[in-house]
Amino acid sequence: MAAGLLEQARAHLQAGRIDDAMTAARAALAASPEDLDAMLLMARILRRSGRYDIAAPMYDAILAHFPESAEGHAGLGACYGAARRYTDAIPALERAVALKPDYFEAWCFLGEALIEQGKTGAAIDCFEKSLAIAPFNHVAISKYLFHITFDPRFGAKRIFDLNRDWGRHIESAERRLGVARPARSGARIRLGYLSDEFRQGVTSRFMESVLARHDRDAFEIFCYARNADSVAATEMLTGYGDTWRNLSGLSDAAAAGAIRRDAIDILVLCTSYRAESRIVMAYRPAPVQVCYNNMVSTTGLTAVDYKITEPLTD
Repeated sequence: MAAGLLEQARAHLQAGRIDDAMTAARAALAASPEDLDAMLLMARILRRSGRYDIAAPMYDAILAHFPESAEGHAGLGACYGAARRYTDAIPALERAVALKPDYFEAWCFLGEALIEQGKTGAAIDCFEKSLAIAPFNHVAISKYLFHITFDPRFGAKRIFDLNRDWGRHIESAERRLGVARPARSGARIRLGYLSDEFRQGVTSRFMESVLARHDRDAFEIFCYARNADSVAATEMLTGYGDTWRNLSGLSDAAAAGAIRRDAIDILVLCTSYRAESRIVMAYRPAPVQVCYNNMVSTTGLTAVDYKITEPLTD
């Protein structure tokens, strides 16, 4: 019974259904209170839901009984990292990879903690170890492609090639949306702005002046926010757009499908410095696709037609 509940909990967690995952994991733990897998999964769900204050003591309790648990040390280190306790996080994560050298997630968590201590070179080495174990894994690849831009060991050609390798990997997967672009009437060009940083911050501040200056007789403006905390930005920017859509919680494919259903003519990605933010573009939800603002290098994607850059924003 416990094994079946654990499988259900893992499936829910992978699909992002945190509440359902928690319910199934609690039932599994109730059925088998001393099951290490059940305890670790419950702690992982708590950590993924941001309940670090509960997850960290649970990892401590696990390690008190199972001190050789690599996942226990990695989870505790990740909780410390989230709490900005990097001097505590690093030893825990180093212990995790010592116990399990092929633990690609722990190598990435360790790299993240080292970045926060200014040890960029050592962090990049950790990301590379993670990617050597699990090529193009989503935990490490975005951080790796971002931080190599600022490492003198990496020249422009190598940075371009690594981003392009990632782009080929993303575009090699079949990315058919199964969503037809609807026919529409109207003379205005539909212009969409996509970002996972439409919140109070740099991206919204830069984009406010752009949105405010559009010719509204010529353009119909759509804004797509992929971050859940977009309320403040919505209040600030909503007057500049005709339509605002919250795409937070949607998969890349679902987000791309929603954009295509709006029959957008030109899609502009406003935050492309993270590789994970660019994946929607690989589905080509719009016939013309542009990257603007918050860029550090090439997108690596052939699906991006144009790149607009300027010294003040990039």
